[in-house]
Amino acid sequence: MMRVLPVGLLALAFLNGCTMTTPSELTTKVDEVDVDEQNVPTGQIRRGMVVGDAGGKSREQRIYEKTIGLIEPDLMGRPEKLEQYVALYRSKFTGDKRLFHFDVTAEHDAASGVVTLTGTAEYAEHVEGVAKMLGYMGFERVENRIKLLPDPSLDGMLYGVVGAQQAFIYSATSEPRETITQTVFGDTVYILAATAEATYLVHSPDGYTGYIAQSDVLARDAAGIADWRGRDQAVLTRELEVDGRVLRLGVSLPVEHESAETATVLLPDGGTASLPADAVAIHRDEADPRSEGAIAAAMELRGIPYVWGGIASDGVDCSGMVQITHRSQGVLLPRDADMQGSVGALTGTRWHRDLIRRGDLMLFLGSRGTINHVGIYLGEGQYIESASGGVKITSLREGDENYSAKRDASFCFAKRLFK
Repeated sequence: MMRVLPVGLLALAFLNGCTMTTPSELTTKVDEVDVDEQNVPTGQIRRGMVVGDAGGKSREQRIYEKTIGLIEPDLMGRPEKLEQYVALYRSKFTGDKRLFHFDVTAEHDAASGVVTLTGTAEYAEHVEGVAKMLGYMGFERVENRIKLLPDPSLDGMLYGVVGAQQAFIYSATSEPRETITQTVFGDTVYILAATAEATYLVHSPDGYTGYIAQSDVLARDAAGIADWRGRDQAVLTRELEVDGRVLRLGVSLPVEHESAETATVLLPDGGTASLPADAVAIHRDEADPRSEGAIAAAMELRGIPYVWGGIASDGVDCSGMVQITHRSQGVLLPRDADMQGSVGALTGTRWHRDLIRRGDLMLFLGSRGTINHVGIYLGEGQYIESASGGVKITSLREGDENYSAKRDASFCFAKRLFK
C-alpha cells in the first residue's frame, strides 16, 4: 500500500528528488477534504458542483474533468498540447498569478510515454495538482521534477530589505519582460531563490512575485528581519532628501529613537538618519484597534455552527466570519477567502512566519491548490476560524491540544490590513 504523506512531507520528498505519479495514486486524503465539503448533504451545490455520488467519481475528479473539458471535450490529453494543459492548470487552480509562483513546463517522451514536469513552484499542492490533472487526462506516467521553493541554497537568508531609492520587480530576469510592481527604500521582500542573472525571485510587500536586482536588496536572516520589522515604524508623510537620497512618500523605516523634534531611524545599510517629526507618522508595533475589535467580535461567535454562505450570527462560513467581524469595525472586505487574500500587506508565507502579528488574516490552500480558507491570527500560533465544528480557536503550533496538522501544512500566507 502506498504511504500517503502530509503536504509538508510531500514538499520534502519533492525537494529530495522526482516522483512518478500513476492514476491509481490520484486520491484525495480524507484529512485534506476542503472544509466546505465535509458533512454536506448529498444534492447540495458547492463551488458549482453537486455534492454526492456521481458514478463512482470523486468530487476532485469531477472538478478536474470539468476544467479539462474546457479544451478537451473527450477528456483525453494529447502530447502535443501539454503546454496548454499546464497553462490551463495555472489559470484555474493556482490563483492570482501575481501572488503564486508557478513556472512549469512539460515534455512527453514518445518511446516511454513518460511526461516530465520541470521548473519551480512554491507550494506542494500545485506540484501535486498539475500531475493529478494530467493523470485524469490519460497520461499514465508523470515524472515530477518540479523544484519547490524557497531554494535551500539560500541557507536561511530568506528576507531582504530594499537598499535602493526605488527598485522595480519584473516578470522575468531579462528583456522582454513586464514590470510587475515597484519597491522603495526600506521595503521588506521575501526571497524564494537567487538566479544566475544576479536577481532574486521574491514576494513583494504586497505579495506579488517577480524578479528584483540583487544589488538593490540586502539579504537578511530571520533574526535580522525581526529586528528591522519588530520596531515602531516612521512612515514619511512627505518626500524628503536625506544624505543625498530622496525618500519617497510612504517610505517606512524602523525607529531607534524619537523626540518632539526628530525621529532617528535605522537605514538598511546599518546607519541611522534623523528625520523631522513633522515629516513622519509613527506607527506603533502593536495590533491596530480595529483588528482588536474584529478579534473581539469573532470571539463572541465561538461555538456557533459553520454554515456555507453564512454571514449571520447564527451561522457563518470562514470568509463570512472574517467579513462580518471586520464590518463591525467599519472595514469592508470582499466576500470570499481567495478575494480576501488579495488585500493587505504580506506578513508571512508558509516558509516565512516570523513576522505574522495578531490581527493578520491567515489564508490556507485546499488540496487542489486554490485558497479556500481564512481565519484571524490571535498570536502564539493560535487563530480563530469557522470550520467543521463551528467557530473555534485552532493552533498551528505542534504540541498544543488544539493543533491542526492539516492547517499547519496547508497554511499559505498572511496579510495585514492595518499598519
